[in-house]
Amino acid sequence: MAKSLRWLLFLIFINGACNKCYASADPCESISAPTPVSTLLGKSYQGWRIENLSDLDSANQAAWTKKYPGACPGFVKGHFQKPGSVGYAFLLLPAEQTKKGYRLVVFLETARDHWRSIVLEKNDEHTPETTVIGLAAPGDYQEAQGSKKIHIETDAIFSEDMGVGVMIYYWRVRFRSLVISD
Repeated sequence: MAKSLRWLLFLIFINGACNKCYASADPCESISAPTPVSTLLGKSYQGWRIENLSDLDSANQAAWTKKYPGACPGFVKGHFQKPGSVGYAFLLLPAEQTKKGYRLVVFLETARDHWRSIVLEKNDEHTPETTVIGLAAPGDYQEAQGSKKIHIETDAIFSEDMGVGVMIYYWRVRFRSLVISD
């Protein structure tokens, strides 16, 4: 029963139906994505949930909230492919806390109201306790340990293991990655 209730609440919140129903300490409760994305997420990732602020320990919650006030550490919306198109990325954890694993999934619109998902990271052995995602702005980036430099014209997704390192996922015909901090 509790699992069904959590799933129902997840669908309500992801559809944005309750954006202003009440104030919440967790910004992940007020995220919204288009209905086709919410539907595809629910069908393709049953048994998974979006990482919430409460999934981080208190020190990382404070650090995240200070650096990204009002942002959800498991959700990001941005212009990943081109400036005129919007994509949605989710850091998913198992709905059952006894299970391990995670997924970093991006949804891109291929045609009007038609979406596809791309898995950027996947692990069934380990559930991260300090990993968060966010929006990386267009601009110049350099590899942390190496000489590779890139310039991106669109938004990127950062995947950060708080206090350890940061990788960005950026679009160049497909998603590519670059470790920018370790």
